[in-house]
Amino acid sequence: MKRRTKQAPLALVTWLDASFSLDVHWQDGTQPRPPKAREHVCLTAGWLTHLDGEFVQITQTITQGQHANVANIPRGMVRSIQVLEVAGELEM
Repeated sequence: MKRRTKQAPLALVTWLDASFSLDVHWQDGTQPRPPKAREHVCLTAGWLTHLDGEFVQITQTITQGQHANVANIPRGMVRSIQVLEVAGELEM
């Protein structure tokens, strides 16, 4: 599925992170630390702007032909994709 931004549905993607650690990002490379958990389930919501056998792309910000805040999730890590229904505009 390759879609133009105008046609992209809102979706919630449930996926497994490759590794999960509560340590700071910089670590001593001579003594690597194992992940804290075997599976770390993540939820990412946004416009589903790309879906194929390799990866799923969820985009949080879209404008005329451009995307920002893009998450590219390897397809093998994806557990589910749920298309979200839009309830309508909020009153301000």
